[in-house]
Amino acid sequence: MARWPSPGFRIHYFRTSDVVARPYGNAGVVIGLAEWSWTFNGRTNVTRLRYTAVYARGGPLGWRMVALHMGPAPE
Repeated sequence: MARWPSPGFRIHYFRTSDVVARPYGNAGVVIGLAEWSWTFNGRTNVTRLRYTAVYARGGPLGWRMVALHMGPAPE
């Protein structure tokens, strides 16, 4: 079984950009770009993904994510 956090794993940053949020009645849609840099066992990587998140009113904080799609982002 893998340990978490795993030895040799380090996240350098996680950030979002190009974020657009739109309300639709009791729902909301957020689109944007997520990017993070991480190192595992001495190898550094950067991951860039476009995302779409759909929220519905409710939950302990007032909104609950009900769907999330992530896919490759152009360089």
